[in-house]
Amino acid sequence: VVAKGRGDSPSRPISGNPAGCPCHRICAPCIWSFLRNHRSADLLRDHQPLATQKRKDCQRSEFLVRKERFQEKEIHMPKILMIHGSNMNLLGIRQPEIYGTTSAAELDKMLVEYAQKKKFDLEIFSTNSEGECIDRIIKAHFDKVDVLVMNPGGFTYAAHSIRDTIKGVKIPYVEIHLSNHYERGLHSVVAPAAQGVIMGLGIQVYFAGLDAALYLAAQKKK
Repeated sequence: VVAKGRGDSPSRPISGNPAGCPCHRICAPCIWSFLRNHRSADLLRDHQPLATQKRKDCQRSEFLVRKERFQEKEIHMPKILMIHGSNMNLLGIRQPEIYGTTSAAELDKMLVEYAQKKKFDLEIFSTNSEGECIDRIIKAHFDKVDVLVMNPGGFTYAAHSIRDTIKGVKIPYVEIHLSNHYERGLHSVVAPAAQGVIMGLGIQVYFAGLDAALYLAAQKKK
């Protein structure tokens, strides 16, 4: 027997004796009474194929994964490592007529505030040891640092091993110098590993270097 409604398309055959059927047979009035007394949504849910439910679960899982990936992408901040090389801990003390009067501690505070304002992850590392500098650059590779910014300081003139390490780990590198090396007749052996060199603007080279690092980090994502 096929139940037909008023203007509705035929539904699937219904077999058996609907509960409460007074005539003990499948007649149209009894079928409609049965359908009225039972929630059609429950019937559809109870008879929904398992494959359909699994498909919906898979679609929801895929949506959640895509949402999590999107959120991770949205909250990702560039990771920048700033290294102060040899003698840079004497900033503000050593030759202030060339390097200025701002101390290393004052500069670090300004750099941290700049990172907070620009919303990027900044780590500052200071060392007078060439070996420690190399170790930190290698660690930066495994820490997935996006860009290295460094004032080599005393490493500028002879640290070929630092240059080779930067080239080896392939981290984008911005080199900065407080004074103008061309004016002073100086040459950096580390600079060939850099994407760019900024010099001669006093402590402003640090902020310009960080801006350049943000640019390079953005280019890596493209």
